Amino acid sequence: MALIECPKCKAKVSDKAYDCPKCGHQFASGSKKTNVYLLPAVIVVGCLGIFLVYKTFFTGNLSVNKMQRLTEERSEQFKALEEQRKKVADVDTETVNNDVDMKIIELEKTKKIEEERIARELEQTKRLLDIASEQQAQQRMLDAQRQQGELEKLRQEEELKGKENANQVAAAEGDILSLSEVDIQPVAIYNPGPVVPLYIRSNISSNITLMFSLLIDSNGDVESVRLLKKSDNADLDAMLISHLKTWKYQPATKNNMRVKVWKTVPISIKK
Repeated sequence: MALIECPKCKAKVSDKAYDCPKCGHQFASGSKKTNVYLLPAVIVVGCLGIFLVYKTFFTGNLSVNKMQRLTEERSEQFKALEEQRKKVADVDTETVNNDVDMKIIELEKTKKIEEERIARELEQTKRLLDIASEQQAQQRMLDAQRQQGELEKLRQEEELKGKENANQVAAAEGDILSLSEVDIQPVAIYNPGPVVPLYIRSNISSNITLMFSLLIDSNGDVESVRLLKKSDNADLDAMLISHLKTWKYQPATKNNMRVKVWKTVPISIKK
């Protein structure tokens, strides 16, 4: 069974319906089921009509009352046929509605299954993101601990060197002493942070910390810079060395004389 569109009200009806159940519009070709019942009825009614005409005009024995009764019977027969036709149309319409309801139920089931699948995928993605975030936090903590350990190791090495030479050094102006040997350590009076150019920063993959050793002369200027822990970017290393040479210190003193010292300085660069 197929659905067709009513040309009058545009409603969807069975192609076997005789007329539209919504607006009553009759189609050019009726239902096959209706034709099965209507054809015998038409034949019977036609025979009765011929018989009545014959009796009326040729025999004159048919009374007016009998004619009315036969007419009423014929009208009843047509009514019965019409009711039968409407029942057939109602059955077809109900079948179509049932098919539509089944399709709607099937679509709702499919939609629910798809929504559940998407919810599961989102939950799994969220768990993976949480795991990745936790791993990154742990890695950052390990990196910070490692850098702190390296700084502490460098500081201890400098202290050890200072203790070894403490009793062997006769301080004179301009001599190079370790930090542990001086009476007053150098104090920074001008040490602005570096401004990394965009073309260099774009090549930095993560936050990094570089270690430098500065030779601070008796005037407080940075005379020389050694790179203790470099990065993977040569341009960044060179830029930071040039920047550190612009720093200014209050010079270190030993026995009221200004002396030179090496001082370790970390520089952290964020991505």
